[in-house]
Amino acid sequence: MSKWKIAVIDDDQRNYGMIEQTLIFEYELMNICGEDLLHQVLSFKPDLVLLRAEDSITDAYDLCEKLKSHLATKRIPILMMSRRKVDYEKALKVGVSDLISLYDPMDFIILRINAHLIAGNQAKSCQSYMKDMKTENANITAALLKFMGKLIEYKDYHNDDHVFRVGKYVYMMAIEMNFSEEDAVRLMKASYLHDIGKLILKDDLLLKKGSLTYGEWQEMTEHTSVIETMIAGNIDFVKMIKNIATQHHEKYNGLGYPNQLAGTAISLEARIVSLCEVFDALTHQRNHREAWAYNEVIDFIRAESGESFDPEIVEVFMSNIDKFIDIKQNKW
Repeated sequence: MSKWKIAVIDDDQRNYGMIEQTLIFEYELMNICGEDLLHQVLSFKPDLVLLRAEDSITDAYDLCEKLKSHLATKRIPILMMSRRKVDYEKALKVGVSDLISLYDPMDFIILRINAHLIAGNQAKSCQSYMKDMKTENANITAALLKFMGKLIEYKDYHNDDHVFRVGKYVYMMAIEMNFSEEDAVRLMKASYLHDIGKLILKDDLLLKKGSLTYGEWQEMTEHTSVIETMIAGNIDFVKMIKNIATQHHEKYNGLGYPNQLAGTAISLEARIVSLCEVFDALTHQRNHREAWAYNEVIDFIRAESGESFDPEIVEVFMSNIDKFIDIKQNKW
């Protein structure tokens, strides 16, 4: 088992020598002094910092603040050592974990050091566990979303991967629109469920050959309105799924359904999914029609700028037509 690492920040070599003699057998020590103390600590990667506040107490406080503000060192316990009175309140404010008098017996000092090392190690273990749990939860969520996407595929699209292609279009568009990688992935995953409302529709309606009657069309539109009451919660990702599922058939001019929302009253995520979903739907054969040619779909989307689709999103689409076609042909 490797030894715990302690950085001893002390310019007084005699004082360091005394500490070294006592601690060297239990810990891996490094005496840090001179210039660029923060860089030296970062390079050593200690489990605990012993900081002597003897000669320049203000500098010690400044260094504590730097250590606690740096991502790599903010969780490392800092023990301030001194032979004279220290401003306890100020020390605690800058992040000092404990104050040690160098007049205390070394056995007592070692006990204090060990207590903080054990506590720090337990905190690291908890953080590692929480990170693992977060990763596991993310993997479970991704698997469930893909499973739900497959259910939607089975219900309506005969397993032609429509929802997952839409996800790829959406991800690509989000990146082109300067979304962060994390936000683009979240939007892609949420888009898998854009047609989740179709799970409640009858198979004979979804699979009907030829055109729908007016009554059948009205029934078909319910796959968006019913979701408004079925999806609830204050989690941002759930809200995103709900916005996409309920609004992806709204039109920029306010003539869509179910709520005739217009312009930016339609969520950005739904406006993006709307265009991507239409591109994929029109370029694939459906029960009631043949697939459209690429040039027909492109002309339609261009003509619907400001009508069905957000003009700014249409501009992004027009600049990335080749990527849309590559995704459709499984080349991206």
